[in-house]
Amino acid sequence: GSSRSLRAEASSAWCSRRATNAGEFWMPIADFRSHFALFYACRVLPTTLEGGGWHFSVLGSRWDADTAGGCPNFLDSWHLNPQLTIRTLRKTQLVLVLWQNNAIDDQSKRAGRTPEHPIGLVA
Repeated sequence: GSSRSLRAEASSAWCSRRATNAGEFWMPIADFRSHFALFYACRVLPTTLEGGGWHFSVLGSRWDADTAGGCPNFLDSWHLNPQLTIRTLRKTQLVLVLWQNNAIDDQSKRAGRTPEHPIGLVA
């Protein structure tokens, strides 16, 4: 995976912003999916607000016939799922993100939908 050190400046415009309903709206998930392909959310960490740095790593893995063990309810096979161990040198906050690429097969294209495969994370 790749690892980079990031340093963010805390902007007073963002830090002093008051929560209001301005700009809030709701839409059906079907409409959202038809108009947007990607969604990014930003989480401001205390270390960022205090002027500290943070690190991130991108780790890749995949499920296939030999590593698709199912959810923890499948006691005999779930341990076959890809596993990662994360160790820190001191007490720290950790943000985990799990996603799947949109692998669209021909049948899904004809039906006009993107397949959604059940995935999960146990921490």
